[in-house]
Amino acid sequence: MISVILPTFNSEATLGDALADLVRAAVDGLVREVVAVDGGSSDATLDILEDAGARRVSAGGLLGARLAAAVGASKGQWLMVLPPRPVLFPGWERQVALHVERHADAIGLPAPERRGLLPAPKIDALLIGRLRHDRASGFQVTDKGVTELLRRAGKPTRRLPILLNG
Repeated sequence: MISVILPTFNSEATLGDALADLVRAAVDGLVREVVAVDGGSSDATLDILEDAGARRVSAGGLLGARLAAAVGASKGQWLMVLPPRPVLFPGWERQVALHVERHADAIGLPAPERRGLLPAPKIDALLIGRLRHDRASGFQVTDKGVTELLRRAGKPTRRLPILLNG
């Protein structure tokens, strides 16, 4: 159902926890696969990805090009792009499953944390249907990644509590 797209670069310190958070959703059938696109890690990131059974895509260059390569290798009807060091909110699976079930082609973004009057965080995660992604011409070869795709795909319609750090 969902392909999780995970850009990595020397992510060994947090990658194990991030992948562990995805296991239950994979067992339940929500997450079909994890596709990691690595930016040239020199730590144990690649070993962790292999041990976890994540598909690894090699792609260099700007973030948009790397994300496009990962999407091209993925098979899910929905794409969940996570930041390089995600900390998933407890119960995120239910929120994502409800979104996919009830909001056919709506874009979901992580709900912002309550941080007072700080500037809005960089957008580096989203949940988007493959058809909507494709209609918006997917990720482009830019350093903007998710932000550029959202500019073309349209306004996000839902905020989802899926990331503690996003």
